[in-house]
Amino acid sequence: MKRFVLCAAMVMVIFTNHYLAAQDFNLTYTTEFQTDFRKGAKWVNLLRTDFLQSLGNSVNIEVASISVARTSDKKLVDDLQVYSNIEEENLPLALAILGINWHVGASSLFCWNTESE
Repeated sequence: MKRFVLCAAMVMVIFTNHYLAAQDFNLTYTTEFQTDFRKGAKWVNLLRTDFLQSLGNSVNIEVASISVARTSDKKLVDDLQVYSNIEEENLPLALAILGINWHVGASSLFCWNTESE
């Protein structure tokens, strides 16, 4: 597990904000070690991927996902807004943004599709 995390961090450092021809691809990795110095500790990781593809002069398609991984399910503090607020259950590749963005002058219009269950 440690080797995987180290390799993933190295890949993120290499490819973060790498510009690909007409696309924009970003990886943002946030990690934190949480402890209350009494009950124990845990390690929480957040990975966000963003992709932007130009469809024309002022129109872009935007896609983003987030992934959360933590080492323990136990809460260290009875507060929802602890540490840096990465208090989600393990969540692999959840879609965060999917839509089309249209820029007109200093304004922008973002359209997306939502489906409710």
